[in-house]
Amino acid sequence: MTQRFANPPLVELVAEIRWGEAASAKEGGGNIPFAILGDAFDKHASAVTSALSAIGYGNSERLIPHGFPVPSGVPIVRFTYAGGDDKAGSDQLSSTVLQLGSGLFTVNAVQPYKSWADFSPIVEKGITQLLSTQRGAVSGYTLTLRYVDAFKKELTGDLSHEEFLSEVLGIKISLPDAFGEHATSAKVAIPVIQIVVPLELGQLQMQLADGKIESEPVYLMEIVVHYERQVAPDVAAIMDAFSQGRKIVHDLFLKLTIPLHERMKPIEEAR
Repeated sequence: MTQRFANPPLVELVAEIRWGEAASAKEGGGNIPFAILGDAFDKHASAVTSALSAIGYGNSERLIPHGFPVPSGVPIVRFTYAGGDDKAGSDQLSSTVLQLGSGLFTVNAVQPYKSWADFSPIVEKGITQLLSTQRGAVSGYTLTLRYVDAFKKELTGDLSHEEFLSEVLGIKISLPDAFGEHATSAKVAIPVIQIVVPLELGQLQMQLADGKIESEPVYLMEIVVHYERQVAPDVAAIMDAFSQGRKIVHDLFLKLTIPLHERMKPIEEAR
């Protein structure tokens, strides 16, 4: 089943590749290496800036000033669409951000995100330009695909977070009777829950949380596919790997959110 929605909960989609030391950096690790970047990064960043300008992403912004210590695997330069590529929809181009770090490259989509079919050509173009600028030999890349959804009241109604987890997503939490012997109420709060599932590709992580976006209460759902094996420095191989991960997330999202499909207003296209 291929489908997208006129009122989707998606707030961000990130296709990320890492190489070198950044490829081995784990999220949430206790020791994050810092470095003062030298001429090598600046020369590469200049080459990437020129390459991305050629596909319309000519606006660049340095996120970390020159001379400052930089954590491994964080964005340092951000690129946004400046015009010049009319082959893709202007909404999709203007809502896509490309980022470069030391051993890191990401393509981020925010609203108005349309579909993977519209977004993936931008990912492919960005990666093509990146690979054309690589100064040293890179044996492979570590990939991550991340979806962040925010379910607002228009989708969840008056459901509590616990009711949303159980009645919509089908995730039910059962506590031992020992808790009841001491609790003053039967109501249990579940502000955050994390689920990790092994995949043939690597690992799927889902985190669900009761949160806020711009002061508006939302129920957050982050689905991340971490690829276990490095992918060859080949654009087709990288895009094929991203496509496989996207299919898994797409299938999981559609099945988990069946009770909300009517409110999300389904239309025929790929998510």
